[in-house]
Amino acid sequence: MRVRTVPLVLLTIACVSGTPSEVRAQVEISWSSNARSYRGRSEPITVVCPPGGRAQPVWGSDVYTDDSSVCTAAVHAGVITFATGGTIVIEMRPGRNGYPGNRRNGVASSPWEAWEASFTVSPYVEPPPPEPPRPPPPPPLIGWDRTAVGLAPNGRRFTFRCRPPAVPATVRGTDTYAWDSSICTAAVHAGVITLAAGGTVTIEMRPGTERYAGSNRNGITSINGDGTILGFVMVRDAQRRP
Repeated sequence: MRVRTVPLVLLTIACVSGTPSEVRAQVEISWSSNARSYRGRSEPITVVCPPGGRAQPVWGSDVYTDDSSVCTAAVHAGVITFATGGTIVIEMRPGRNGYPGNRRNGVASSPWEAWEASFTVSPYVEPPPPEPPRPPPPPPLIGWDRTAVGLAPNGRRFTFRCRPPAVPATVRGTDTYAWDSSICTAAVHAGVITLAAGGTVTIEMRPGTERYAGSNRNGITSINGDGTILGFVMVRDAQRRP
């Protein structure tokens, strides 16, 4: 059996965090580098061949023995040129019983018999940029009779949109409102939105009080009322005008 002597050149990969499918090192290799150090690898391997290369030994056509020059195989396959070099992707393949040789793109590949492992080369394609994050959905629209009954627990915030035309409803309390008060009307009473324009309102649930004191503010009259389990307040730093 014939034995050929080829320098074994190991390709050094930069360490990158992530799962194996995410790790695609992109490092510059020499024109004498082969793919033997990648035997058994299942994921594609991305490498860079420097410009100004010279032909090195290659065995096979389209599928190459893993001791062939990776960069020269890429020129033979028409993926890059000696003058410009470039980024390529290697994919390891099982060995074959034979490798045909031919001349392509200025490279003469040699034939070979059975070999233990193979590789293919393909152009490197830049991954698409990540999609920009989608804006959050708008807050739900509520009617002017919507109250905070059922919104819980204490301390949680809720955001709604009050759309005109306004139809003021019952409000009990001042600053802290009984949870059976109209959310939108309470927001007008608190000066967060107006009857004419409506707008976005954020409330925060709070413990209820023993009594709610009414008052006249911003064209809205809130009334006195008995205590409730929970109440709510307006979160002013979260408000956004329409």
